[in-house]
Amino acid sequence: MVVPAACVLLAAGCNGTSATGPSSTAPFSQVDLRVGTGAEAAAGNILTVNYTGWLYDPTKADLKGLQFETTANSDTPLVFTLGIQQVIQGWEQGIVGMKVGGIRKLVIPPSLGYGGVRNHPIPPYATLCSKSSCSRSTSSYRDKRTLTPKPRKRRRSSISPSPLSSALPLTFARLSSP
Repeated sequence: MVVPAACVLLAAGCNGTSATGPSSTAPFSQVDLRVGTGAEAAAGNILTVNYTGWLYDPTKADLKGLQFETTANSDTPLVFTLGIQQVIQGWEQGIVGMKVGGIRKLVIPPSLGYGGVRNHPIPPYATLCSKSSCSRSTSSYRDKRTLTPKPRKRRRSSISPSPLSSALPLTFARLSSP
């Protein structure tokens, strides 16, 4: 009888749920790694951002686990309007106040990320870690006197356009809500 009880106690001590064990979640945090000197990101601004996203790993010194996406080596940065929920809540909250030219690290808990939903390589209830650099922040308001493009002459064509020709390219794992 002593041996089975010892096995139960040993197994109970190895379940990884002790209060001193590492946690797979962390509270929201933002740290400016470099403060920019340009325009400040605010709700309603159109932002151009390069970023890398990792799964949060508390066992790593830099908290970066498996990388799930990056625009760093791409010619296609993420462009979105801040404040209209085109990106996850962690970005809506964490990018505000960032200045153009700056680099910011965010730790985003599941409640401000994708919650219990899998988003391609991102598992449900995942805490995320991202490093973002803002290269442009512009107001979404356009002054008609200075920013209206000149009218172009239309070319006549005997070929009718494809109904799919105006479709935007699809991206799958952007940091945006489903």
